[in-house]
Amino acid sequence: MRIEEKVLLAIAILVCIGAISLYSFRLQKKSLAEAQSSAKQQFQQLCVSAPDPRHALVGSSARIVRTEETGGITGLFGRGSNYVLAVYVRNEFGEYFMFRSSSATPYIKHLSHETARQVLGTQYQVPATSDA
Repeated sequence: MRIEEKVLLAIAILVCIGAISLYSFRLQKKSLAEAQSSAKQQFQQLCVSAPDPRHALVGSSARIVRTEETGGITGLFGRGSNYVLAVYVRNEFGEYFMFRSSSATPYIKHLSHETARQVLGTQYQVPATSDA
């Protein structure tokens, strides 16, 4: 094989690698957008009932205080996802909750005012009728 043929072969290989990388990047970007959309939909559809209405939560009407995104799309061609959306919210009674998305069942937890104050810092607001 002559030197010119080796150079052309190397260029062809690099072009192929670039095309595969670009394709993989686009798939991962699309997969991440789908994971984000799914997580936001999980939150919006969330409905937690409780005997005490202060501890009830409806995702679509809760006030979002903070959102955090971690993880992303993993694997060749974006086949895996470890994306998690964490949303800290306040209901109409001033009670705080943390929501974490999941591909299976989302996690929701009521936060004490002390925990909410520590986690949210300056974003924390004392409820008007709170003993916090």
